[in-house]
Amino acid sequence: MAFDFDARLDRRPFHSLKWSTQDPDVLALPVADMDFATAPAIQEVLHRLVDHGALGYPIEPPQLAEHVAAFVSARHGWHISPDTITFFAGVLAGVRAALDAFTHPGDAFVTLTPVYPPLFGIGRSMDRVARMVPLRCDAGGHYAVDWDRLEEALSGARALILCSPHNPVGRVFARDELQGIAELAIRHDAIVISDEIHADLVLGNRPHIPLGSLDHGIAKHSITLMAPSKTFNIAGLPLGFAITPDPALRARLRRSARSAGCAITLPAWIAAEAAYSDPDAEAWLEALLAYLRGNMAFTADTIARDLRNITLSPAEGTFLAWLDLSDLDLPEQPAAYLLRHARVALNEGSSFGPGGEGHVRLNIGCPRALLSEALQRIKGVLCGIQSTSRS
Repeated sequence: MAFDFDARLDRRPFHSLKWSTQDPDVLALPVADMDFATAPAIQEVLHRLVDHGALGYPIEPPQLAEHVAAFVSARHGWHISPDTITFFAGVLAGVRAALDAFTHPGDAFVTLTPVYPPLFGIGRSMDRVARMVPLRCDAGGHYAVDWDRLEEALSGARALILCSPHNPVGRVFARDELQGIAELAIRHDAIVISDEIHADLVLGNRPHIPLGSLDHGIAKHSITLMAPSKTFNIAGLPLGFAITPDPALRARLRRSARSAGCAITLPAWIAAEAAYSDPDAEAWLEALLAYLRGNMAFTADTIARDLRNITLSPAEGTFLAWLDLSDLDLPEQPAAYLLRHARVALNEGSSFGPGGEGHVRLNIGCPRALLSEALQRIKGVLCGIQSTSRS
């Protein structure tokens, strides 16, 4: 079955956060949803729902947890019971419920930066104290855990919010790295809330390993959060789920979830059921991964050839490119500069916390012609600055 990822969709008429907030001449490549139509299998089931006409209050589809468990087993080798799964109206709702269940106002939590801003913003909004530990970065843009600083930050902290695969730096952590994180969390009695929303979007050869699958010890100290939203590009239908093997943790998490009262919509349930049960949806995902790998390779080649003063972090996972522009002598923050002069909208690196300064995040989940046009615009405004910075 062929899927068309080259088609350019005009998303502005349907109130797109990414596109409808920008001027008409701007190429929008910030917000982490993709500019592709979702899998036809998901579109078809949503069409059937709308054609049926009734859009009332839903219940959880009876077999959905079984479909999710089978999907996680097939793609990640983690054999979980459907009973360990708790559904939320998105991964961030799960993060909030976990912080509510396992921490109190005034408690400290740790996160590795630069990182997706809500992962520290939610905790702060709940009067928790964020301890942000910058990842170490070498000259080639490769990020790694600073073990000494992580252990220091975990002392007295109640939780660690992990982003794996890591947004925005693109790391897919190796088993020994995850084992080291797990051992530190257990030693300091900190619950790990592992945001693994990009788990199915691995671009390199290293597979994603769910943290909770490592061993029984970390399974008793962790909540693993996943979702179909990035995998199948249905972020506008918020649904996520937590995998919590430990019964005591699961009971506390579910009590917190019930008190939050945030309902999952009927279209979100229906779309998730199709995503995790229809073989054609999985075929679409495999085609998507091939296209994203091509886009990331195209981005790397263009930067290596035309934008040599920019460092692209090696992209092992996600559809997000992390670019270091700190060697350029720009008069303002890089995303602001590129929006003003290239008319390309990107995410400002400083919003991702310590270590993000001088960087931008570029969403490569778009038709290649659009990506090429954006990179050519960026090249057009940075070439002169590059020459000046070399002299």
